[in-house]
Amino acid sequence: RSLMSRGWKSEISSIKDVDITWNEPLSKYTTFKVGGIITCIIYPKSKEALSKTIDVLKGACVPYFVLGKGSNLLVADDLPEMVAISLKRASVEAESTEAGGRVQVRAGAGIALSKLMRICLNQGLTGLEFLVGIPGSLGGAVMMNAGTKHGEISDVLEHVTMMTEKGEVRITRMNIKFSYRKTHLPVEGVVWDATLHTEKEEKKIVRKRMLDILRERKIRQPEPTRTAGSVFKNPPGDYAGRLIEQAGLKGKVLGGAKISEKHANWIVTTHGAKASDVYGLLKLVQNTVEDKFGIKLEPEIKLIGFE
Repeated sequence: RSLMSRGWKSEISSIKDVDITWNEPLSKYTTFKVGGIITCIIYPKSKEALSKTIDVLKGACVPYFVLGKGSNLLVADDLPEMVAISLKRASVEAESTEAGGRVQVRAGAGIALSKLMRICLNQGLTGLEFLVGIPGSLGGAVMMNAGTKHGEISDVLEHVTMMTEKGEVRITRMNIKFSYRKTHLPVEGVVWDATLHTEKEEKKIVRKRMLDILRERKIRQPEPTRTAGSVFKNPPGDYAGRLIEQAGLKGKVLGGAKISEKHANWIVTTHGAKASDVYGLLKLVQNTVEDKFGIKLEPEIKLIGFE
């Protein structure tokens, strides 16, 4: 196989337990509702199918990324040949096991955090409430060490199952490094499932904690429509939103994108917006904040298809 190989499409199509949609507009799959047409979205339904998919794509030098709930992505309007892998159709049900007073919850990477929260509430499990209201998937939350001031994935992650082109690799917590909004895994591949630790608690107490966090989010943040949440990571000892507001950029509009007037670290889009509008605002914020305060803000969202 080589860069010139075009046989990868037929190879992918022949893998067992894989669904494929070709030439899909990614605007349908991202919360910004922008993004160009991707070569294909691949839905592996088993570990073996995912491993084989990675093997074929790496062998043919076709770039790929994992598409979760699309809540942390900005995808360019014009994309080169590339592939998205979705674990939405992978059959990994959430399960819990109790040991030594703790309850371990194992769930597939494709599960929505909202569904995981419902499971915790129904089973009376506490410890993951910090994830309530975050619109992503478990795999995305693991990869970006998702969290809030109430906690983050690094506080609760026990182990991760990764799929590589060579097969399954199980990684325990002691072999995982964490930093702010980033999880550093020792192998390259795709998260298949994750195990998190929780504790038993009365359902009414879990429900109250979740509702309190949701109320707090609603007061501080814009309505979660056509946005990807926080665009930039908070720099050490400061807040990206404060710096953007101090730079006079709150409410700034570019095409169909706008810096939220409620929270300056959020960009919202309107119908007809393009990815280039959002990206233009992102670069404007970076340049203005660096000019005024000497701080280069680092994107928290993942940029796909941009140089």
